[in-house]
Amino acid sequence: MENLNLIRKIAWSYHHSTGVELDDLIQEASLAYIEAMRKYDPERGKISTFVWHTINNHLRNYLKKELEWRGLSTELDGVDQTYTQTHWSESLSEDAIHVAQLLFWSPRTMRTLSVRSVRKQLFLYMTKKKRWSTKRVNQAFRDLRMAFN
Repeated sequence: MENLNLIRKIAWSYHHSTGVELDDLIQEASLAYIEAMRKYDPERGKISTFVWHTINNHLRNYLKKELEWRGLSTELDGVDQTYTQTHWSESLSEDAIHVAQLLFWSPRTMRTLSVRSVRKQLFLYMTKKKRWSTKRVNQAFRDLRMAFN
Protein backbone atom coordinates (compact mmCIF):
# COMPACT_ATOMS: atom_id res chain seq x y z
CA MET A 1 0.00 0.00 0.00
CA GLU A 2 1.55 3.23 -1.19
CA ASN A 3 -0.45 5.53 1.05
CA LEU A 4 0.04 3.73 4.33
CA ASN A 5 1.09 6.92 6.13
CA LEU A 6 -2.07 8.66 4.93
CA ILE A 7 -4.16 5.73 6.20
CA ARG A 8 -2.42 5.86 9.58
CA LYS A 9 -2.75 9.64 9.85
CA ILE A 10 -6.49 9.62 9.16
CA ALA A 11 -7.06 6.65 11.49
CA TRP A 12 -5.01 8.36 14.23
CA SER A 13 -7.08 11.55 13.97
CA TYR A 14 -10.30 9.58 14.48
CA HIS A 15 -8.72 7.56 17.30
CA HIS A 16 -7.59 10.75 19.01
CA SER A 17 -11.01 12.43 18.78
CA THR A 18 -13.23 9.40 19.51
CA GLY A 19 -11.15 6.98 21.57
CA VAL A 20 -12.01 4.02 19.31
CA GLU A 21 -9.18 1.47 19.09
CA LEU A 22 -6.49 2.56 16.63
CA ASP A 23 -6.07 -0.96 15.21
CA ASP A 24 -9.78 -1.15 14.36
CA LEU A 25 -9.64 2.23 12.65
CA ILE A 26 -6.54 1.29 10.65
CA GLN A 27 -8.24 -1.91 9.50
CA GLU A 28 -11.36 -0.02 8.43
CA ALA A 29 -9.26 2.67 6.74
CA SER A 30 -7.34 -0.03 4.86
CA LEU A 31 -10.59 -1.51 3.58
CA ALA A 32 -11.64 1.95 2.44
CA TYR A 33 -8.26 2.39 0.73
CA ILE A 34 -8.76 -0.82 -1.23
CA GLU A 35 -12.23 0.38 -2.24
CA ALA A 36 -10.77 3.74 -3.31
CA MET A 37 -8.14 2.03 -5.48
CA ARG A 38 -10.86 0.14 -7.34
CA LYS A 39 -12.97 3.25 -7.94
CA TYR A 40 -10.23 5.80 -8.66
CA ASP A 41 -10.37 7.63 -11.98
CA PRO A 42 -7.16 9.60 -12.72
CA GLU A 43 -9.06 12.12 -14.85
CA ARG A 44 -11.05 13.31 -11.82
CA GLY A 45 -8.15 14.48 -9.63
CA LYS A 46 -5.21 13.47 -7.46
CA ILE A 47 -5.27 10.01 -5.96
CA SER A 48 -4.36 11.25 -2.46
CA THR A 49 -7.38 13.57 -2.40
CA PHE A 50 -9.71 10.82 -3.55
CA VAL A 51 -8.26 8.35 -1.03
CA TRP A 52 -8.52 10.93 1.78
CA HIS A 53 -12.22 11.57 1.09
CA THR A 54 -13.03 7.88 0.67
CA ILE A 55 -11.33 6.90 3.94
CA ASN A 56 -12.90 9.78 5.88
CA ASN A 57 -16.39 8.93 4.64
CA HIS A 58 -15.88 5.25 5.40
CA LEU A 59 -14.61 5.94 8.93
CA ARG A 60 -17.49 8.34 9.66
CA ASN A 61 -20.00 5.67 8.65
CA TYR A 62 -18.11 3.04 10.64
CA LEU A 63 -18.10 5.23 13.75
CA LYS A 64 -21.81 6.00 13.42
CA LYS A 65 -22.52 2.27 13.39
CA GLU A 66 -20.14 1.66 16.29
CA LEU A 67 -21.75 4.35 18.42
CA GLU A 68 -25.21 2.95 17.72
CA TRP A 69 -24.07 -0.58 18.51
CA ARG A 70 -21.98 0.17 21.61
CA GLY A 71 -23.90 3.13 22.97
CA LEU A 72 -22.64 6.64 23.43
CA SER A 73 -19.16 7.23 24.80
CA THR A 74 -17.69 10.52 25.95
CA GLU A 75 -14.58 11.66 27.66
CA LEU A 76 -15.25 14.17 30.44
CA ASP A 77 -12.41 15.61 32.51
CA GLY A 78 -10.09 12.78 31.51
CA VAL A 79 -12.44 10.10 32.84
CA ASP A 80 -13.93 7.74 30.28
CA GLN A 81 -17.64 7.35 30.96
CA THR A 82 -19.48 4.91 28.73
CA TYR A 83 -23.25 4.79 28.79
CA THR A 84 -24.95 1.73 27.40
CA GLN A 85 -27.88 2.04 25.04
CA THR A 86 -30.27 0.68 27.69
CA HIS A 87 -29.21 3.39 30.14
CA TRP A 88 -29.96 6.09 27.58
CA SER A 89 -33.26 4.62 26.47
CA GLU A 90 -34.46 4.29 30.05
CA SER A 91 -33.64 7.81 31.18
CA LEU A 92 -34.09 9.95 28.06
CA SER A 93 -36.71 10.65 25.46
CA GLU A 94 -35.94 9.83 21.82
CA ASP A 95 -35.49 13.52 21.08
CA ALA A 96 -33.00 13.91 23.93
CA ILE A 97 -31.07 10.86 22.69
CA HIS A 98 -30.90 12.41 19.23
CA VAL A 99 -29.53 15.69 20.63
CA ALA A 100 -27.04 13.79 22.82
CA GLN A 101 -25.79 11.84 19.81
CA LEU A 102 -25.17 15.12 17.99
CA LEU A 103 -23.30 16.47 21.02
CA PHE A 104 -21.13 13.41 21.47
CA TRP A 105 -20.42 12.85 17.80
CA SER A 106 -17.56 15.38 17.91
CA PRO A 107 -16.60 15.82 21.57
CA ARG A 108 -13.34 17.61 20.79
CA THR A 109 -15.20 20.32 18.82
CA MET A 110 -17.89 20.66 21.49
CA ARG A 111 -15.29 21.10 24.26
CA THR A 112 -13.85 24.16 22.51
CA LEU A 113 -17.21 25.95 22.38
CA SER A 114 -19.09 27.62 25.18
CA VAL A 115 -22.27 25.95 26.44
CA ARG A 116 -24.27 28.85 25.07
CA SER A 117 -22.85 28.55 21.54
CA VAL A 118 -23.28 24.76 21.51
CA ARG A 119 -26.90 25.15 22.53
CA LYS A 120 -27.42 27.85 19.91
CA GLN A 121 -25.85 25.75 17.14
CA LEU A 122 -27.88 22.67 18.08
CA PHE A 123 -31.04 24.75 18.36
CA LEU A 124 -30.52 26.20 14.88
CA TYR A 125 -29.71 22.78 13.43
CA MET A 126 -32.75 21.12 14.96
CA THR A 127 -35.21 23.89 14.00
CA LYS A 128 -33.86 24.66 10.51
CA LYS A 129 -32.52 21.33 9.22
CA LYS A 130 -34.66 18.84 11.14
CA ARG A 131 -37.71 21.15 11.29
CA TRP A 132 -38.34 20.55 14.98
CA SER A 133 -40.54 23.01 16.83
CA THR A 134 -39.00 25.32 19.41
CA LYS A 135 -41.00 23.54 22.11
CA ARG A 136 -39.67 20.12 21.02
CA VAL A 137 -36.03 21.29 21.04
CA ASN A 138 -36.38 22.93 24.46
CA GLN A 139 -37.97 19.78 25.87
CA ALA A 140 -35.06 17.66 24.59
CA PHE A 141 -32.60 20.05 26.28
CA ARG A 142 -34.61 19.86 29.52
CA ASP A 143 -34.58 16.04 29.40
CA LEU A 144 -30.80 16.04 28.97
CA ARG A 145 -30.29 18.53 31.78
CA MET A 146 -32.45 16.46 34.14
CA ALA A 147 -30.61 13.25 33.24
CA PHE A 148 -27.20 14.73 34.06
CA ASN A 149 -28.14 16.66 37.23
